[in-house]
Amino acid sequence: MGRKRLYALYYALIWLSLAIAIVALVILPDRIPAHYNAAGQVTRWGSKLESLIFPALYIPFGYLMAVIAKWTGKRTGSWPSERLTMLCNFGCFAFLEAMQVYFLYTSLQQVENLNAVPLDYWKITGVGTGVILASVGNYMPKVKKPGPVGLRFPWIMDNEETWRKCQRFGGWALTVGGVFLAAASLFLTGPAVLVWLAGDTLAILAVCTVYSLIVS
Repeated sequence: MGRKRLYALYYALIWLSLAIAIVALVILPDRIPAHYNAAGQVTRWGSKLESLIFPALYIPFGYLMAVIAKWTGKRTGSWPSERLTMLCNFGCFAFLEAMQVYFLYTSLQQVENLNAVPLDYWKITGVGTGVILASVGNYMPKVKKPGPVGLRFPWIMDNEETWRKCQRFGGWALTVGGVFLAAASLFLTGPAVLVWLAGDTLAILAVCTVYSLIVS
């Protein structure tokens, strides 16, 4: 996919959050659950106008991330590095908007306990994060030095061959770790997903660190 089309789709994704919020304002009741605790219990009720918080945060943040992606491309002179950054952005905002729809749904249904919702929001978090990690891992070996994405341990930055090996290994580790995280999240429930996510992330970081020390 070319640069112009990729950015056009990305900006459309960002502004989709506003369109979703506008539709929500039409169909939501005036009073909605505004905050849940870690146990999934509603702790505060608020106005449906609070649904506008999602696009108010997402749109500026989305444009900031686009600027970072363009800066990455200019700094490295590499479209693969810029594209990888944009794919990370895509994954991030697709996940955020999925969570936006989820919580607008709970607001529409006046859900007081998230554990009563058939679709566990912890599962959404785990599966979404796993897919993002696997997608990033698939493209990471194409990252050119000295881009801000990829493995950037100080001891690998001065050697092009070591950098290349670490990006290739890191891409494999992220892909495998992401697949395991997404698969495990389908069977786990509640905060157990978060525990698995933390352990999976630490394991990826650990194996990548050890490998980088071995090849450097």
